[in-house]
Amino acid sequence: MRRFVTACVFGLLWTTALHADTIEVPLGGDIQAAIDGASDGDIIQLAAGTYNAYQISPGGRAITIQGSLNGDGSLATTIDAQQQGGPVIRINSGEGDGTVIKELVITGGQGNVGSGISCDAGTSPVIMGCRISGNYGGFAAGGINCFQSSPTIIDCEITNSLQGTGLVLNASDVTLGSTTVCGNNSSELFVDDDSTLIPLGGNCITDDCTDTDADGLPDGCANCSDLDGDGLCDDVDPCP
Repeated sequence: MRRFVTACVFGLLWTTALHADTIEVPLGGDIQAAIDGASDGDIIQLAAGTYNAYQISPGGRAITIQGSLNGDGSLATTIDAQQQGGPVIRINSGEGDGTVIKELVITGGQGNVGSGISCDAGTSPVIMGCRISGNYGGFAAGGINCFQSSPTIIDCEITNSLQGTGLVLNASDVTLGSTTVCGNNSSELFVDDDSTLIPLGGNCITDDCTDTDADGLPDGCANCSDLDGDGLCDDVDPCP
């Protein structure tokens, strides 16, 4: 017989089947406390609504931090750092591809680099189904900053950084698929000479998010030149 134990600890709803595998954080709960109590393989499930938090860190754990969806499939969970200083999520403890950031709106970060998500040296998380928007990035990335890291970014939107570049690669190898980067204050994409962008296709990187026909694709990517067919318009492709 499988035993299920439910307990409320520090505002968190913990559900275990022999061991905790899903930790539900109710609106207003402490996301970091849930992470700190998690083990590899666990899911941190956030309720619909807006959480005010910043510098959230997986702490090296191979866990999934995911939001909820509305009935129409749109994102229902927001983490808003409210410009308190530093990135909304900081991945800086050697996390690999077992660490997944999923289906979240990430906003309100403020810092010199990576005010939305900062992927620091030696990390390779998976970021999927997220919208990173409305962050203040200082002199570098307002959206996602990658420093000596190798994240995989899939099905995301990196938009409307109020300062800084949308996506920055600094000595990093980044896999990018089905992701839109547009409307950021400084520029959309920066790739230094020691970095490699690995496009999987379906990407749209353009300076204007206007979508006249409401097809989900900004006008600037609808008819752009893409000589190598990698999903990056030639004007932003580091290797067209």
